[in-house]
Amino acid sequence: MSVKDYLNAYGRHVIEQYKANQPEPEVDYEIDDFSDEELFIADLKDKVPDLTEEEALQELELQRQNPELFKKKVDGLRANYKERED
Repeated sequence: MSVKDYLNAYGRHVIEQYKANQPEPEVDYEIDDFSDEELFIADLKDKVPDLTEEEALQELELQRQNPELFKKKVDGLRANYKERED
């Protein structure tokens, strides 16, 4: 192996090591721009298009009575929408 071949091989190795040690780029999901409440309302209106704004807000208030359950539901919705974006 010549010096030139060695340097080329070493250079490729260094580049591969550098790439391997880089973190995965963060994915910017459009759904992350929605608040939990906006996401819930948007999903509800998508599933039940005949709902009025007032009815959707009433359902939101009903769901928010149990904050822990509401958070779990919205986290699940957000995860589903992120899968769709991928």
